[in-house]
Amino acid sequence: MSTIPTELPMALYKAQLDFFMRTGALLQESGQRWVEFSTEHLKEGALARPTGPAELLQRQFGDMQTLAQEATDNQKALVAGLSEAMRAWQQASADALGHANTALPPTDAWNELLKPFGLVTPAQPAAKPASRGGK
Repeated sequence: MSTIPTELPMALYKAQLDFFMRTGALLQESGQRWVEFSTEHLKEGALARPTGPAELLQRQFGDMQTLAQEATDNQKALVAGLSEAMRAWQQASADALGHANTALPPTDAWNELLKPFGLVTPAQPAAKPASRGGK
């Protein structure tokens, strides 16, 4: 019979689900920023017509700089959001495991998992075999 708390799997599942939901929202926000940038940039490009090759080259160079800056800003925002989501997931998982540890010492959980294989953790050494006579 297992002594592992039944709340632990649900708490870990919830932490994982929250992480996936936050990650999905961040990816959606990132995509939305790209759509908004593209739409705005296309509108600006349609309004301004270059008058000569020099202006065209200058404009293309400016466009590349703007695109590079937008890409950098977008990636920074995504990484910051993912970092925060990861920290929240780690904290929620640690809290769930911490609550489980107050109900059950950590070595007991491992021993419970390893018992079917006849393995024992160092914290609970196996019983020594009975000695055989006077040797």
